[in-house]
Amino acid sequence: MSDIQIVDAPPGVEGAGFFATSLDKAIGLARSHSLWPLPFATSCCGIEFMATMGSHYDFG
Repeated sequence: MSDIQIVDAPPGVEGAGFFATSLDKAIGLARSHSLWPLPFATSCCGIEFMATMGSHYDFG
């Protein structure tokens, strides 16, 4: 059903809010579900690019 392996938590960190995964998997998940393109510029061109891309994926 799921390809996520469930592992036992180490002693002392059991309970709600504990999530065991590698940092690479967490970063990959964040990158694949990001709504905004990478802000590669901080000048006016980068802001205009982000505003242009934002209108294509606007929810409201």
